[in-house]
Amino acid sequence: MFQVALESAPTPMIAVRADGSLILVNQAAERLFGYESHEMLGRSVEMFLPEGLRLSHEHHRAEFVEDPSARPMGSQRDLQAIRRDGSPIPIEIGLSPVTTSAGLVTICSIVDLTRRKEEEDDLLQLAARLRRKNERLLELVSTDGLTSLKSRGAFMDHLGAQIEISFRHARPL
Repeated sequence: MFQVALESAPTPMIAVRADGSLILVNQAAERLFGYESHEMLGRSVEMFLPEGLRLSHEHHRAEFVEDPSARPMGSQRDLQAIRRDGSPIPIEIGLSPVTTSAGLVTICSIVDLTRRKEEEDDLLQLAARLRRKNERLLELVSTDGLTSLKSRGAFMDHLGAQIEISFRHARPL
């Protein structure tokens, strides 16, 4: 029943032994990583990591096995995995250790953050465009378009600021 539930889950999920070997991979994980389950089963979970992070992940995995505890989504920093074609995937992982007759098994729920990251980048670009437009609006409001001289409103704002400075520092205007 457990295997059926895991395999049919809409969220990418994998089950990993304490030694890091994959023992269960659902269809959503197959789609995410681009492998068929038979290509992943028995291999190390580090196959999904960028080459430079594999050794340190083995160390983190060993620490986790010493003190296994659930790690819900959102409690870790965003991570990066690698698809079969080598393309990176920003992900978040939740870990659920389960003690079985065969030993510790960790169920990993994986969330693909690609869309969220793209939306964040879009928002940053929109914010930058809005900032530039606002700067331009301020320039248009404070400058005469014909003479390029500061407008009367800009002069009054500047004068008000100078009066405040004069009073604050007890200096003549």
